[in-house]
Amino acid sequence: MIETGTFIFVHVPKNGGASIEQAICFPLKNGPLHAPLRSVRKGKRKAFGFVRNPWDRLVSAYSYYCQREMPPHRIEQQALARKHGFKWWLTEWQPTPKDQAVSFRSQMWWLDGCDRIGMFEYLKRDFEIICAEFGIKANKLPHINASKHEHYSTFYDSETIAIVGSLYAPEIERFEYEP
Repeated sequence: MIETGTFIFVHVPKNGGASIEQAICFPLKNGPLHAPLRSVRKGKRKAFGFVRNPWDRLVSAYSYYCQREMPPHRIEQQALARKHGFKWWLTEWQPTPKDQAVSFRSQMWWLDGCDRIGMFEYLKRDFEIICAEFGIKANKLPHINASKHEHYSTFYDSETIAIVGSLYAPEIERFEYEP
């Protein structure tokens, strides 16, 4: 999350937030990295964030989890996720409360109350529109923290499609996402 005197950026995990932070020259955190808008006093400031197709977002979160360097106390869980695959991670994994919040919370939980919600699928376009509307001076949008994986649809079967559809019904309905 970035807070300035005029705007708040709500950084939803795996939705391009690190790229946005760098583009608006906030590579150093001035608060919690991931926090819902309701955790701060908005006042008259405008708030924005980004939403992403939930099926794509979870594959990105899983891939990032499997690919990044982990602290020693999480290496065993990472090895299990790598060994058993995405479906196990989605249905059987027992995440820490922090991992649960970061990976599995509805994006609308983070974004509730935002004045503008851009779509990750149109990140560059929507970011430019929001910056113009909010008067934010930004640099070119870089691509940071990208996870490497096949197209997200290859990770799903009918059971996992339904699980994600249930978990993320609010954003699926509002933004008309499909698996």
